[in-house]
Amino acid sequence: MRVDINVRVDPVLQQGLRNHPRIVQTNVWAGLAAAGLYVVGVAQENATTFPRVRTGRLRRSIQSRRTGNVVQIGSKVVYARIQELGGTIRPRRGRFLRFQVNGRWVAARQVTIRAKRYLQRALENSTQQVEQILEKALERAVRECGFE
Repeated sequence: MRVDINVRVDPVLQQGLRNHPRIVQTNVWAGLAAAGLYVVGVAQENATTFPRVRTGRLRRSIQSRRTGNVVQIGSKVVYARIQELGGTIRPRRGRFLRFQVNGRWVAARQVTIRAKRYLQRALENSTQQVEQILEKALERAVRECGFE
């Protein structure tokens, strides 16, 4: 899953910004971090709407991490991937999966989980806000470089 945002900058302004790389870098990184946190909030809301949420562990585990000019958003919880993409769970040992449904034990040969797409929907629903956040970060960089 990937989101690309293209920013067009006036060539004269672009040359001026090249003379102040630290200011631009600091502001862009701050904007990326803020955009990541915004998408995390939307993804957490999406994860809250799942039917039969028991502990909220998946919702709490959704985080963003900025490395250079890239923001990664996701969860390290083992079952996060199957909740996002869907799939079929089969027993590793034995012939049946055993689990509780409404207080009663159930045995099944496999369980199919439908894709919830909580991260994908968060990205799709946040595109406009992310663009605004990054635009404000670039505006701050332009102001700090003295190009108003």
